[in-house]
Amino acid sequence: MQWTQTSVLEKVEKQLQNRIISKHGWRKKIESRYTRFFRIILYVLFGRHRAITRTENNRQNLDLGVDVFGRDIAEGMLKYVELIKKRGLKTHTVLVMGSRAKGKCRPESDVDVAIIASNLPEEKGFLGLKRSLLLSDRPIYIGVEPSFCCTKKEFLQRLENFDLAALDAIYYGKIVYDDGFWVEAKRKFNEIERKLELPKTNLRQKLFVI
Repeated sequence: MQWTQTSVLEKVEKQLQNRIISKHGWRKKIESRYTRFFRIILYVLFGRHRAITRTENNRQNLDLGVDVFGRDIAEGMLKYVELIKKRGLKTHTVLVMGSRAKGKCRPESDVDVAIIASNLPEEKGFLGLKRSLLLSDRPIYIGVEPSFCCTKKEFLQRLENFDLAALDAIYYGKIVYDDGFWVEAKRKFNEIERKLELPKTNLRQKLFVI
């Protein structure tokens, strides 16, 4: 498809409408409350002794808020990256997205995460379980929701097709870990922005609501 500024904005608007409907649906709200309750139970049973406070290791000085137990989420994300790398995930980029990246989170907010890696298991069947276990935030239980996971090639393809999650990552994603891929991704998208003369400020404002 030959993209134009108008067609890009139309696609973004359509995706936003669908996302907002899904985000505020009653089923989504029930699932979120159940997930949060389950997370608290797991933390109390298995993770209570694991203190997570700001240290000098957090050189990026990220501010992602705290959870309901007062634990620093930015520091917790550094520990999360260590976990998934130790489990064998060839990780290129880890971003925090959603309300914690946009500064509108509450202590009970989930930690929406984008992960770009080379050896992600498939989402279906037995490999789906393997993927869930690989990306789990056990035993720290800080509420990580790895909602956007793909390879480098897949991310660039989604970006070129103006996928809403990829755009949100570009405009608002907070980098927790990166091996250099994110510089390449941002450079390629900047070229697309210039070519199509995309209204960057307008797109940022639209994406802020999700």
